[in-house]
Amino acid sequence: MRRALWLLLAALCGTAGAQPAAAPAPQISLLTFQPGEIYWQRYGHNALRVVDAGRQVVYNYGVFDFQQKNFALNFARGRMRYRLATEPIEYTLAAYGQSGRWVNEQILDYSPEQARRVAQYLARNALPENAEYRYDYFTANCSTQVRDVINLGADGALAAALNPVMTPATYRQDAARMMADLPPMMWLTDVLLGPAADRPIDLWQRSFLPEVLMDAVRQVRLADGRPLVRRERMLVPGRAVASRDAPPRLVMPFAVTGLAVAGLLLLLSAWGGQRTPTTGSVVAARLARGLAGLLVMVSGVVGWVLLLGWTLTDHEVMHGNLSLLAFSPASLLLLPIVVRSAWRRTPLGPIGTGLLVLPVVTTLAALVAQLLPGAQQHLHWLLLWLPLHLALLAILVPRSSPCTTSPPRPCAS
Repeated sequence: MRRALWLLLAALCGTAGAQPAAAPAPQISLLTFQPGEIYWQRYGHNALRVVDAGRQVVYNYGVFDFQQKNFALNFARGRMRYRLATEPIEYTLAAYGQSGRWVNEQILDYSPEQARRVAQYLARNALPENAEYRYDYFTANCSTQVRDVINLGADGALAAALNPVMTPATYRQDAARMMADLPPMMWLTDVLLGPAADRPIDLWQRSFLPEVLMDAVRQVRLADGRPLVRRERMLVPGRAVASRDAPPRLVMPFAVTGLAVAGLLLLLSAWGGQRTPTTGSVVAARLARGLAGLLVMVSGVVGWVLLLGWTLTDHEVMHGNLSLLAFSPASLLLLPIVVRSAWRRTPLGPIGTGLLVLPVVTTLAALVAQLLPGAQQHLHWLLLWLPLHLALLAILVPRSSPCTTSPPRPCAS
């Protein structure tokens, strides 16, 4: 009996002196999602997965709300607000699985202290008062936010590894590469970009693309020499089309298209200008006027978008866009003059002629500027519009007095 009491006392003393076991550190993973087929999915996506005390949370920096106050105005002015949201891992995997996009996981080999720091930062950042951030397509998007958090946990090792590595890419090239399967969106994105999008970017900057960041973290080592990525696995297989490795070449297709449309415009105008009108010549004249009006309108509308993007928005990649020299805002002023001249069969006058000559001169100046080092890479747009402006000049100015001769003659237009 005495022996049993002594054993019980020893056990109680040992229990009282024992220290509670430290809670296991969270596990932090980089999730990368394959680009999708919809235009806003073309850049791909990524997020951070935190496994802590049996609870799994996905932190997603790519959430926006169309119902947000002044969303359209903020979008146009470059003042979009995105936010960090949390969601269950099951929901995330199911959503991407249904769309046929692969999901890759890279478990990061943080120390317990580093992992706890990242988990605490994300939890604090996800609070409603902290969740929103100012979005930028290239410098502050879902991938750059994730990159910065990973770098925080790695004590700056990610930035130290990626900043010195210059890449052969530019923002313009990567944007065209990712949007290549959606040509209208690719052209729209490309024409809006100014010279800032043509500067060579380092690997840190290029990690605005999730797939680039996924590849980059594989090469990074922490301060003690350990690889940043402990383990990698594919959580969801993909069926979607893979993104291209290089941007499409646009110079030759655009130049050929410009010459073809200009030739068609001249042909229709010549046919429609016959002295003896026929049904065919009347139709040709109307088609020529319609095509000319459409080209003038496109040039002017795009020119005004570029001008306003440069002067009134915070989109830095739109500033200084010399495509304004080809897409002349003044062309929009020409449209009513062209319509009135065609309707009344009256001369364009000096103002109309001047507005036709202006984009020819400015486009030629932009072509000369292409010879300068560091020039904006928009040669394809210049070669598209120069023949179009020349064709408009050729068909509209000579028409200043086709039906005002004496004696009067029938006019097909």
